[in-house]
Amino acid sequence: MNLSIVVIVKNEEEMIENCLRSCAFADEILVIDNASTDKTAEIARKNGARVIKFESDDFSKTRNRGMEEAK
Repeated sequence: MNLSIVVIVKNEEEMIENCLRSCAFADEILVIDNASTDKTAEIARKNGARVIKFESDDFSKTRNRGMEEAK
């Protein structure tokens, strides 16, 4: 069995690296980037996460997108 972790973010460049380090045990880390204007996506990619750009005001839609993308 594989474990995927989905992290929903927006402008979290100061915290994303520590967050992803704490998820390192997972088989897959997905970052759903909800229209960040900072370096969140770049930092996430450098830390091994797969970044999906998805803009929505609806948390449920954003969460569901992450679940759809998870392997």
